[in-house]
Amino acid sequence: MNSKYVLVIVLLVVLVLFLILNSAQTQVNFIFFKVITSTAILIFISAIIGFIIGAALSHTLSKSKKPVKAKNAKV
Repeated sequence: MNSKYVLVIVLLVVLVLFLILNSAQTQVNFIFFKVITSTAILIFISAIIGFIIGAALSHTLSKSKKPVKAKNAKV
């Protein structure tokens, strides 16, 4: 198994345990409204947003590092 997959599995297990242990209600204040939700849901949504941002940045950076082809100049 690839070490990247092992790391992802370990991080997912830690996230699930963290969500289970933090189930208390929390009031979240947005700019125009307030929401009362479970801390676990708030953590889960934050983790998903972080994953999406990380995947987008990784994809964007990998596209910008394409090798440049050298032009053959004849003298």
